[in-house]
Amino acid sequence: MAVVPIDGIDISRLTLTPAEQAHGDAITHPGRRAEWLAWHALLRRMLGEGVSADYDASGAPVLIGAPGCISVAHSRRLVALYHRAERCGIDIEALSRDFSRTADRFLSPAERSLARQLSPSISPSLSSDSFPALAWCAKEAVYKYAGRPGLDLLRDIRLARLDPAEQNIHAVLLEKEAVTLRYSFIKDHCLVYTV
Repeated sequence: MAVVPIDGIDISRLTLTPAEQAHGDAITHPGRRAEWLAWHALLRRMLGEGVSADYDASGAPVLIGAPGCISVAHSRRLVALYHRAERCGIDIEALSRDFSRTADRFLSPAERSLARQLSPSISPSLSSDSFPALAWCAKEAVYKYAGRPGLDLLRDIRLARLDPAEQNIHAVLLEKEAVTLRYSFIKDHCLVYTV
C-alpha cells in the first residue's frame, strides 16, 4: 500500500497503454486527470513498468500484467493505492469535508451512536467531528471490496463496531459477510482499508 501527495508523483515519464491513453484523454477536468495520472504512475512505481490497469464491468480497476487485486482512492491532494493477493478496498478523505448534508444517506442512527464511544484518551486523532469522514471512508472501502455495483451505503453496508484502541472498524456487507477494516490519519486525511 502507498499513500503519496499527488503533486509529488512524477508523471513526466509515464507511458500509457492505448486503453489507458483513451481513458485519460476522456477526462477533461484538470484535477480529475491529475488524480488519474498520479495513481497510474504510482501503480508503475509500485509494481513495475510492465503493469497496467483497466476497468471491469462494475468500474473497478483491475491489474494487467501482475497478479492480485488493487483498489484506488484519491482526494484533491493525496492518492492511495492498495495491492493485495485477494480483493481489497481503500478510501481516503480530507477531514475537512463537510458531511452535514449527506450523512443521512449513509449513516443510520445506530451507526451514528458509534461516535459516542470515541474518547480522546484512546484515540486523540479520532473525534466525533472526524467520525463522518471515517464512516464514509469505511463504507466506500467496503463498497470497493464488494465489487458489486449498485450497493446502497445505508442499507447494504453496516458499520457494526468501532475499536479505537486497535484502529479497526467492523462492518457487515449485505447482512452476511463480516469485513474488518483498519484506519489511520495522514496529513489531515482519514485513510481506511480492508484487512
